[in-house]
Amino acid sequence: MAKSKEERMLDRAADSVMRAGNKQNELMEYESTGENTEKTGPVLSKKKIVPEESEKSESNLDLAQEKTAQTKDEKIESPEKTEVDQEDFAVLVQKYDNFEPPKTGDIIPAKVVQITREGLLLDIGTKSEGFMPWEEHSSEKNPQLGEKMLIFVSKKDEAGRFILSKNEADLHLDWAKFSEAFEQGEPIILKVEKVVKGGLLAILGSLKAFIPASHVSLKKREDLMKYLGKNIRVRIIELDRNSKNIVASRKFLLLEEKEKRKELTLSGLKEGEIVTGRVNSITNFGVFVDLGGIDGLIHPENLSWGWVKDPQEIVSVGRKIRIKVLKLDRDKGKISLGLKQTKPDPWSLVKDKYQVNSLVKGKITHLTNFGAFVEIEEGLEGLIHVSDLSWDKRIEHPREIIKVGDEVEVKILGVDAEGKKMALGLKQTQPDPWEKLLQEYKIGDIISGKVEEITNFGVFVNLAPGIDGLIHVSELDNEYVTHPEKVTAMGEKIEAQIVEIDHRRRRIRLSVRQLKEKVKKVKKVKEQNVPLPTPGDEEISIGDFIGEKIREKLRKGFTNK
Repeated sequence: MAKSKEERMLDRAADSVMRAGNKQNELMEYESTGENTEKTGPVLSKKKIVPEESEKSESNLDLAQEKTAQTKDEKIESPEKTEVDQEDFAVLVQKYDNFEPPKTGDIIPAKVVQITREGLLLDIGTKSEGFMPWEEHSSEKNPQLGEKMLIFVSKKDEAGRFILSKNEADLHLDWAKFSEAFEQGEPIILKVEKVVKGGLLAILGSLKAFIPASHVSLKKREDLMKYLGKNIRVRIIELDRNSKNIVASRKFLLLEEKEKRKELTLSGLKEGEIVTGRVNSITNFGVFVDLGGIDGLIHPENLSWGWVKDPQEIVSVGRKIRIKVLKLDRDKGKISLGLKQTKPDPWSLVKDKYQVNSLVKGKITHLTNFGAFVEIEEGLEGLIHVSDLSWDKRIEHPREIIKVGDEVEVKILGVDAEGKKMALGLKQTQPDPWEKLLQEYKIGDIISGKVEEITNFGVFVNLAPGIDGLIHVSELDNEYVTHPEKVTAMGEKIEAQIVEIDHRRRRIRLSVRQLKEKVKKVKKVKEQNVPLPTPGDEEISIGDFIGEKIREKLRKGFTNK
């Protein structure tokens, strides 16, 4: 079977080494004979073969054989091609001629050639194998024959055998990675191994680094457990070889990345444009939105066109939202945002959507002493004045009949789009008892009701739900009354005559005195057998009674005489 190109080159290298050895032997023999150099030719200086050079030649041969073994599976050169490239051959020979034996402190490649009870024998390119005790190989994976690894040359034992260590090699190599990252300021990837008091413990190979809790994230409070077992990019901020103390920071790296994103974001923002951001945090004075490396602030009044009691009712942390850039200060890095500005102002459409006297449904948002606010739609609120809450109750505060969150049906009483005001009525959704009363009663009619309130100037009598009539103190009796309580009491049923109806002010004035006089007049007429006036007759006035009495006395006076 024809040999490959590289195999033939290695054979020639081996022959060259052997010929060099034979030539050295011939020179030794020539010096030992002591023959006259003038007869045989030029004098050759005596040169002793150095053992290290012999060992070097043998090691070159071992490496050549190893190289041959690695190329067995490669494509075999065709038999027709027999000539070897002289340039390739020269490079290969030079490579093996320049081989230097390892020194203490070197980190070199090695291959496992034998596994024993005491440790591992490794081929390191020298005549004899190096030895690695088991305690110097702490890898969890058991080594296999033919396995390649980087090892550290610790020393030579008394027999001249190299003592090797994989643990030390790993330590030096891992430290070199940390050192390079620290000196060049480059990030490095570590795996979080454990959550410890005050931070995280992360590893890279055989070395461990501490990440303080304050340097894990940009947030003040972070759940460290979520990083367990994950690979994270960090920056080395402290490195001490003597104590092997390594401190890393993820926060510094995040700050640098955030600053880059901030500059990029600021350069692309414009006032008035609509952008997308993620809610970062919610406070009492507004909502912070991450626009990409920089936060913008939405003030509470810019969250919604309507009433906002709690910003969390509108947005939540982590939610993506569309906002409008209201104001941008590049120098100070401040951005004012608006959420409600991404939607039309509902007051601009109110005239087209809502008409006076129409019924609408809404939700009670908040109560005040003077009334209740009702949200008809987002950003559109109207006021129910306390006087428009009920027909039949005297309401001191809206909470007496409604509460926040109640769904109500109201009537639109008035709309002021420019002033952003809407007057609503709750009682107006029910029949008006005033109209019913006017249909049943008129001036002069007798009506009854219960005393609802007593004041210094008179008494209020409830005539129908939501309708009270006033009896002035002077109209309570024919006699002089010092205070209404002298003639009536709360809750007492009282009968009076309607003497005045004010349609515009929705007021009724009553009189007990006039009712008593009317009753007395009627009684008097009955006693005298005078026909009661019909609806078509003129009403009898008190003057008629006075005139009749005078005439009667005059007649009696004349008769007595």
